[in-house]
Amino acid sequence: MRDRLLNKLINPSPYSITNQIPKFLTPMFSYVVLQRILQLKIGKLYDELSFKMGKSLGRLITNKLVLLNKNASSSRLIRIFLKEFENLGFGQGLISRLNLKVGICMISNATNPIAKQYKKTFGNQKENIDFFLAGLYAGCLSKIIAKDCFFVEKECISKNKNFCIFYLTFDNPFKNEVFEQEEIDNVIIWENLYSEHKSLYPNTLIQKIIDLGQLKLKSGKLTVWNVYCAFFPMPVFLITFGFLDKKKIGVSKELCYMAAVQAKIAILFQINKFGITNKMATFNSLLNQLELFGVGNGKIIKLEHKKLIARFSNSYSLFQFKAMFKDSELIADIQLNGGSILGMVQYSLGKNVKSIKHKIINNDIYYTIGFARDKKDSLIGRYRKEIKNKHIIGIIEERMEHKYYLLG
Repeated sequence: MRDRLLNKLINPSPYSITNQIPKFLTPMFSYVVLQRILQLKIGKLYDELSFKMGKSLGRLITNKLVLLNKNASSSRLIRIFLKEFENLGFGQGLISRLNLKVGICMISNATNPIAKQYKKTFGNQKENIDFFLAGLYAGCLSKIIAKDCFFVEKECISKNKNFCIFYLTFDNPFKNEVFEQEEIDNVIIWENLYSEHKSLYPNTLIQKIIDLGQLKLKSGKLTVWNVYCAFFPMPVFLITFGFLDKKKIGVSKELCYMAAVQAKIAILFQINKFGITNKMATFNSLLNQLELFGVGNGKIIKLEHKKLIARFSNSYSLFQFKAMFKDSELIADIQLNGGSILGMVQYSLGKNVKSIKHKIINNDIYYTIGFARDKKDSLIGRYRKEIKNKHIIGIIEERMEHKYYLLG
């Protein structure tokens, strides 16, 4: 059963252009960590990939905007486009200067959650980091003016500036190592595959925090979550990982890490309703919480001694659930079965986890998670005694600040 509080706060708009595109709620922390890892792994190639990824998505959405707003002016179409991505949590993009006849367009964004989180996690930067947003804006303008164009970020919040500022240009800043047409095809294929998907895909952030790109759920006096987040259209990650796979650049560990971060945050929503005494109820409840993030649903079919058999609507859901118990082992191949994925997971909750319990300190929910041992390659089992009782979001960020295995 979905969380009633979250259902009340989610405000889907039937008029949203992005309403039909699968998307899921992504903590900005997990996204910027992924960006940092790939920047270290493939260098400037990631900048172009991120830009083209955004540009393809920008073109796709602007195509729909043009069809639905045939009599709208160019400036009106741009503002509708910016509002779409503001509603998804990517900050409030505002047109600062616009004269398309002479090729002038400047967009500012003072609430960009990607840049804010990047700065918070990795400190002040020397270079701009918002290639994805620059690509989004370029995709929109390219369609509206019927001419290929680019956006270049001149100022960035991650460089301790007050705004992210993007300028229109017709000079290509990249080496064309990523092919845009290939990406557009992938987006269309993804839409066709998931056009009949029944999972919940929220299409706006919580109503009162749209302009901040920050989610803050409250139940009475309890703050359940406070972290930058946005709804990422699923084609973004399909394009990224599809391209990297073709280049034979392994990213499965990074994808699993993103899944793990979201899975942990789902535990916050869970609020430990069942404890760990009733494992079947606990697992099913966690799966229901993951569904709130728009990443598909899952259902426990059978639970034996240290063996879990569950059906998932997509492989990312399986990644997430497996990531909750990183020491677990996938003991059966993922099989497509009637549009679903059937996977068996050997979990080690009983072996490694002593207890999972929560308590309330200063109106915040804290988790005490006791592990029998600290395994080096575990995504979930690296909590140290000295950070016990800290907020789970704080724990995640502290691990990155100390440069654990991901960036060490």
